[in-house]
Amino acid sequence: NYEQALQDIINIIENDTIDTIAKIKLAIAYLNMNMPDSAITITNDILKSNKHNYVAHDVNGLALMKQKKYREAIQSFSDALSVH
Repeated sequence: NYEQALQDIINIIENDTIDTIAKIKLAIAYLNMNMPDSAITITNDILKSNKHNYVAHDVNGLALMKQKKYREAIQSFSDALSVH
């Protein structure tokens, strides 16, 4: 279930703050739980340290779409394409 997966991923991140893959998985779990604000917080954190992470841009765009921020989502998807 999503709650257990979420807790597992949070535990991984707490033990290794540089684990980008775990952070991406956490952001996706938040999206699946309809928590786009939390997903955006995580993707923004990833992009602060690596603006060329196209997966973070993509997940960020999906979260922005859930918030109905379509122009920002399009920009995020464009950023993903430009760095991939």
